[in-house]
Amino acid sequence: YISGRIHGTLVTPPGAADYGEWFPWCDSVQSAKGCIMAPPGTVVRLASRKLTLETRGSGPCLITSTSPSLAAGVPCANETGATCAFLGQVPVRCRGPVRCGDLLVPSGLNDGVAIGRRCADREDALGIALESGDSPHDMEHTVLCLVRWREKPRPVNYIPRVLWCLAVLMLFLEQFKLAVLLLCLATWPF
Repeated sequence: YISGRIHGTLVTPPGAADYGEWFPWCDSVQSAKGCIMAPPGTVVRLASRKLTLETRGSGPCLITSTSPSLAAGVPCANETGATCAFLGQVPVRCRGPVRCGDLLVPSGLNDGVAIGRRCADREDALGIALESGDSPHDMEHTVLCLVRWREKPRPVNYIPRVLWCLAVLMLFLEQFKLAVLLLCLATWPF
């Protein structure tokens, strides 16, 4: 336990450019394919705190890291898993043409590969391509990707604000019971 401030310099290994966290593989993936050794830059999905190659479903899609500057999570001795990039630069396996600035998204084939898209915003985006790469649609190549954990902001709930305004209006109109009812509704958790 430490109280107070700690000052220092973080020195990372040469060539390391991302922050990663280690996760175990899903049991279904392990039993189907034996011991999993996904190559660095593989697209995976985190489902129930375990990694899977199935990129459709709930849970974020991530990229397995090559050599993270910081790696969190400690694997147990018998567990197989991978370190996934949460922030920084990481090479990713891609198929087809990718232009610098494209959003990289899972290919949809559950093969651990990404494809480039020009869309402005995609919920399933893994990151932004930092370089261009070209290959035929059935060939694989590696592209450097900027990974930023981006969570969409929650939409603003205007209902309490509107109810407060209506309550103030009711007070001016001397409708006290209705004003109290509106104030109660405004504080209700929506």
